[in-house]
Amino acid sequence: VYCYLDYCRDSYLLTKARLITIYSAVLNYKQDNSEFPCADNIEELLSGYLSVVPEDPGTKSNKIVESYDGSGGWVYDTDKYILQVNSIKIWNLYTWHNRLVIKFH
Repeated sequence: VYCYLDYCRDSYLLTKARLITIYSAVLNYKQDNSEFPCADNIEELLSGYLSVVPEDPGTKSNKIVESYDGSGGWVYDTDKYILQVNSIKIWNLYTWHNRLVIKFH
């Protein structure tokens, strides 16, 4: 029987996989350009390193913003050097939110 806990686990794993996909693109960009992409230049990064921005499973949004606002999608914060989910919805699934932040500095 597929229950809420299974849904939570599966959503977490899917979100983590998609976050790692974006992170890999950021690292590939850095390897080719010797610096991390600027937050305002993230679309250029994605056009060269990702065919499509993966959706945040909680909100179905694939937008990338510079700071957390809870509206869905992803946060790429070059001041704090983090990449994370920009959705409160995934936080409500479990207390896994601390595990869904990648530091890239």
